[in-house]
Amino acid sequence: MNQKKSNEKPKTGSRSQLPTFSGSRPLVFFAFCSSLCFLLLLCTTQVNAQGLEVSTLFPLTGEHALDGAVQEAVVRKAIVFFNNRTKEFFPNDNFQLSIKSKDTGSTVSGALTATSSIGITTFILSSQYRDVAEAISPIIERADTCHYTTSSSEALKQYRTVTMMVPSERHQGTALAELISRFNWQFTVAVLSSSSPYGSELLSEFVKRSSEIGVEILSSQQFYPGTQELWQVMQTTKNSLARVITNFMDATDMRTVIRFADRLDMLTDKYVWLCSDACATQQIFTDPETDKVDEHLRNKFTGMIGLQYQTGHGENYEEFLDEWEKEDPFMFPGAGKRSTTRYAPYVFDSVLLYINALSYCQKNFPGVTISVDFLYEQQGKFTFPGLTGLVKMDVGGRERLAIFDIVNLRRDSLRAGFTDFAKIGTWEQGSSFNEDQLDNDLQALDRRFNFAFKPQFHDGSYDFPDLDVRNSFKYWSCQDREEKTDETGKSVRLEKPDGKNADNIDIDYRCDQFIDCYNMSDEWGCDVSFPALFIVYGIFLFICICLALFCLIFTCVFGFCIRRKRIRASSPTFLILICLAVIMGYGGLFSFFGQPHTVSCNFRIWLLAVAVITTISALFVKSFRVWRLYRSPTEIKALKDWQLILF
Repeated sequence: MNQKKSNEKPKTGSRSQLPTFSGSRPLVFFAFCSSLCFLLLLCTTQVNAQGLEVSTLFPLTGEHALDGAVQEAVVRKAIVFFNNRTKEFFPNDNFQLSIKSKDTGSTVSGALTATSSIGITTFILSSQYRDVAEAISPIIERADTCHYTTSSSEALKQYRTVTMMVPSERHQGTALAELISRFNWQFTVAVLSSSSPYGSELLSEFVKRSSEIGVEILSSQQFYPGTQELWQVMQTTKNSLARVITNFMDATDMRTVIRFADRLDMLTDKYVWLCSDACATQQIFTDPETDKVDEHLRNKFTGMIGLQYQTGHGENYEEFLDEWEKEDPFMFPGAGKRSTTRYAPYVFDSVLLYINALSYCQKNFPGVTISVDFLYEQQGKFTFPGLTGLVKMDVGGRERLAIFDIVNLRRDSLRAGFTDFAKIGTWEQGSSFNEDQLDNDLQALDRRFNFAFKPQFHDGSYDFPDLDVRNSFKYWSCQDREEKTDETGKSVRLEKPDGKNADNIDIDYRCDQFIDCYNMSDEWGCDVSFPALFIVYGIFLFICICLALFCLIFTCVFGFCIRRKRIRASSPTFLILICLAVIMGYGGLFSFFGQPHTVSCNFRIWLLAVAVITTISALFVKSFRVWRLYRSPTEIKALKDWQLILF
């Protein structure tokens, strides 16, 4: 057991207190109940010279009697483990654990009745079964007791007396989003989810984390649990062109999704399927009536990647199995074989966490009455090796840091006779995880993954498939002056026609009555051929400019060199300004020719505006001179050109 010392003083103010060690006589209760894959342990404990008594509540009869009996047997094994090592935990106390079991039957109402009848407790273990865990938590909250649950429901976090031994299921959404980013599939993702609390929680976390790390979701579809008609949902998903299909649902709904995906040809090499723990299970390709594996369906789903909660593993778990295998199954139901239920190791570790927390408080705060809140705070300050690996809680001590197995449905394992998902790596939340300040650095994200094997994909290879499958498109090649087609949809990079060197442009630019290619090839051969129009119009403008230039020369010669009265009377200075403005205006029209450019577009405004203003100004001044000279027939005064220009 690896514990970290602390000199902190306990906080006060809680409604009830936990045991005081070294001479005190505390009262502690334990409770435990299991149904299907769930268990609830309700324990009353009293530390005294004789020992610590544990009262348990299990469904020992009814539909889930076998599960309840196995969980009760695992608790007794945890008691044996503690009794053999009591001095390691409490050097100054000498007592033993004992157990007293009660039967609750296999109903949720029975568990509620039993929980209420026990009264105030100090230690409760409840199961991964969502409904029971959420139902009994308010009762335990009012009792102000320690509640250790193997439920992964996010709703339980609202109760301050709950410690979640199984990491919250919402972390799977984070893990799958980061897995997609890790494999560079972030631009081709679709999500399918049931509208159950499980599916909604994971979907919400997946969308949130995806937006933070740049994963683009092309389609997100939800449906009611148990829906049998998913054609529209699957058709929409396929039409989105997403190739990575992420699923948050149970195995029953996943079988329905598979049926429609097969009809739409989505179980091929062009797709990768990802699943949370509820659908990354052998049940999706197992016949529920015969309990036999459908090998045809399993082959279709080869390559699926999913997440699963870690089961028992490591040296401590192997030692536990060594003893479990030797036990008499009549004394310990489920024993006599080298396996146990999935969540049994978490039950064992829950007992150890509580014992270690009390031991940590005794060693660091001797003689002090420890409150519930303070005990939880200390749980985040130490670690210990359990049956499910290193048990490490978050800073607040109320939730275990998440570690998920990354599993893969492989063809090579099928050849070896193994039909279930195979573990290929792990994703670890890490002690530095902060919900408010997520570390989005790609190298930091990579450190959360630890792969022992490469994933095997649908085609049986270990090479990452090219999931960037796109529709073909047509484009115009300026250089080759012809229409072409990119069959792959990604081998040709389309360019925007905003520069001189644009070559491959979208086909929509063809015959759009704008010059987009530097050689004007995109407008040749259209109904209205702009290059031909530009040629004709350009010749006309050139002739007009030549005429204006001739008028300019004529005015200069006969206005200033060889002075002619009629020319002089027409104000040659202003005639020259008008000729220059006309030349500038006609020249500015050439900026509308050819491929648009920022410089040419600016010239359009300035050249035309200056030409028009100059022409109008010259004509206005010439008219003003006539008006000024003849406004009074008795007084005629000559006006110089420079005076009019200044005017």
